[in-house]
Amino acid sequence: MNQELSNFPNTQHSLDPAVLESLRVMLGDDGAIFAKIIQCYLEESPQLIEDISYSINTKNAQMLEQTAHKLKSSSASMGAMVIYNLCLQLENMGESGNLEGSLELFSRLAQDYEVVEIILREKIKENYNREQA
Repeated sequence: MNQELSNFPNTQHSLDPAVLESLRVMLGDDGAIFAKIIQCYLEESPQLIEDISYSINTKNAQMLEQTAHKLKSSSASMGAMVIYNLCLQLENMGESGNLEGSLELFSRLAQDYEVVEIILREKIKENYNREQA
């Protein structure tokens, strides 16, 4: 296991490798596009996570619903199913207007994103090495 990941519990569940492999196959095994899609996710997700935090802290249920929906969708396409499920719960909270427990869910989301980010950066490196071989 990657040394950086050893501090995180259940890292094998944070990202479904079959989803990423399916994405790679769908792209015709084009490593450059595959890496670019992952990079876009890594660039856009921190702002969405920040927006989710802001919406919880300001009790803006509509913003929470919309932002969690965006992160949920992009996370599913990366195979980040824990994030997907947490965002689904946050989205539902925003839709219902009941934000009770949202801080706990957000904390779990932020922790899991750290794990997913490390894994996806490693995937980009692996992809680069594969392209260079």
